[in-house]
Amino acid sequence: MSVDRICDPGGEALIRKSPVVDFARGSVLLVKPGSAALVDINGSRQLYGPGRHVLDTGLSAYFGWAQCLASRGVPLLSANVYFVDTDQYYHINIQTDSLLVYDQMTHIPLSVKGRVSLRVWIQDPEMLVDRLGGEEGCTAASLVEFLRPEVQPAVYRIVGEAFQKRPYFQVVSELDRMSDRLTGELRAVMPECGLSLERAAVEALSAGEKELEELSGQIRELNRKIMEIKLDGRRGMMKTAVEKNRIGQLYGGDTGRADMAGIMKSWASNPNVNSNPAMWPMALSMGKQMAKVYQAPPQVHFAESAPQKGAVQGPRPLAVRGAGRERYCGACGRKVQYDAAFCPVCNHALF
Repeated sequence: MSVDRICDPGGEALIRKSPVVDFARGSVLLVKPGSAALVDINGSRQLYGPGRHVLDTGLSAYFGWAQCLASRGVPLLSANVYFVDTDQYYHINIQTDSLLVYDQMTHIPLSVKGRVSLRVWIQDPEMLVDRLGGEEGCTAASLVEFLRPEVQPAVYRIVGEAFQKRPYFQVVSELDRMSDRLTGELRAVMPECGLSLERAAVEALSAGEKELEELSGQIRELNRKIMEIKLDGRRGMMKTAVEKNRIGQLYGGDTGRADMAGIMKSWASNPNVNSNPAMWPMALSMGKQMAKVYQAPPQVHFAESAPQKGAVQGPRPLAVRGAGRERYCGACGRKVQYDAAFCPVCNHALF
């Protein structure tokens, strides 16, 4: 029995399959706006856009009726008609499987899972029907397993490279950067699935609770060790300042000329430096800086002055190195003498 009209059956399915119909030439296909229809007649496919279409495949109604009687009711032509929406966006959430990575800071193994969100629309209905249509049609939820083989390897590659350069807590704060890269990679493969990708977003990366507790404990321990090193360095610098001031007194109060000898002697005798290899580069760098600044004696510049009443003619000092420069304490901000070793207000060591 032939039908005159073929319409979209409706529903929320991604691909809506019309019941198998038998028709002759002249049957009408109705396609709603914003959708497309793929007609498969005995293996021959044709795509129709929105509107009213008169199918030109098959026999006339009279010959079709006659042949149907001759074949004892066997249908003349069998057609599968698929309807899809081409102007609708679909939001797809994919949960990836666990990926084993190592934290860059603590080298603790972590099993990281990701949650990815995709926003796609149908670009090629024929290709999508080829891969998803089947006999039962397809729903939007079917796209999750359909796209997982394409999405999951790309997420693994991007996340794995991020963990090779940065620690866990820094990686999970850079999801936007990974989302931009994932969008670029998936846009190249989505047309093979009949889809077009507008945006891919890595919404979350998470590890196990026990792994995160272990990671947090290791980070706290590292922070404690770093603070100990900083405190040792401050104690060493305070002792250096005291030693510099003491040696400077031996040079008649000129601490500038005694800086090099005082600094190097203090660092060499400081047990915090000798027992802590992390302080050695700081000591070497500080010694080099002091050598550049203070290895030359103070320079005095002279200029001829005009004769004045009651004054002795001759050259007069114009400027001494450091004279007239303003210097401030780094702790309290008070103005101090240029060659002072300690702040007279808060007793902070000056370098």
